[in-house]
Amino acid sequence: MLDESSLLETFQALDPQAYLSKFVKQHTREDGRPLHQSRVTSVVSSVLIRNTVGSAMVRLGDTKVVAGVTVQVGNPCASRPNCGEVSLSLHTSPLCGKTFGVRSTNNNNNNNSSTIQDVQATESYLNRILQSCDVIDLDDLCIEPAKTAWKLGIHVEVLNHDGNLIDAAFLAAVAALANVQLPSILPTDNNDKNNNNNNSSQVQIIAVPHSSNEQKDKSSFLKLQSIPIPLSIGVFYSNNNNNDDDDDDETCFLLVDPNSMEEQACHGMVHVVVDSQTQQIYSCQTIGGSSHHNGPQNNNGNNYYSSERLAACIQIAFGRAQEMTPLIQSCNNNNTSLA
Repeated sequence: MLDESSLLETFQALDPQAYLSKFVKQHTREDGRPLHQSRVTSVVSSVLIRNTVGSAMVRLGDTKVVAGVTVQVGNPCASRPNCGEVSLSLHTSPLCGKTFGVRSTNNNNNNNSSTIQDVQATESYLNRILQSCDVIDLDDLCIEPAKTAWKLGIHVEVLNHDGNLIDAAFLAAVAALANVQLPSILPTDNNDKNNNNNNSSQVQIIAVPHSSNEQKDKSSFLKLQSIPIPLSIGVFYSNNNNNDDDDDDETCFLLVDPNSMEEQACHGMVHVVVDSQTQQIYSCQTIGGSSHHNGPQNNNGNNYYSSERLAACIQIAFGRAQEMTPLIQSCNNNNTSLA
């Protein structure tokens, strides 16, 4: 005979939407949080000091992500000769959660293919948001115009996935950028005597490590132009058969920072990115809706993203940004470099 705990686990596995509905109708959640409360979040900087120029680890409930920034010298793009480059890559493994299974060589493995596509889509989204937010001025990465520039690579590794990977990964990426200290450089023009082109020259970049006994060069810290803070909010529709009212607001709930179980049960998702310092809204993207989910339709047949709900999501996101911005600022060893 199954005990109460086993019965609840079976109920959750068989019908996660009905399971979640039992909680949200009481305006609470399985872990005891109110609907509009995020999980406990921590940000720790300088966790990878050997092979990176900046790093940070973010823990969002049981979701844990680490980001490290690597740097190399390259040629700037011809269309932007005074700018460097920043790119982000997202890495997952079967060890971080059951969502990411072992990659099979079988081409008929549809679940594996879907997982890879989800990771690629998340990585693409994070890159787009990172570029649109202008977290750093790419001109600051220029070493010599049209010759050399820094190219930063943000490598985000998922250690444990328990929902809301987008927020955790983006927070880790921004925190790692705030922690970046570029190596000191000594550009030297070396004219090649054997080169037939007298106008050509080679530029040698010498990285000078910072001595622990010397004061660090403040100019090598990146200046953050903005501190974008993400917030993901699940949209859950709980059908109330005893309610004949056509107002779907009574049965549609917003779940801030959903965990993995809530993500699977939600009918849609709202991803918001804002900056509380500049009051800038960088992104407000919706995924899913009444025409895309497999759950019950709302009474009016409309989607869940009314202007009132989106405004509520943005307002909650600004509150979250005010809470998280000081944590990101603490990752910068030179606070005066925050613009």
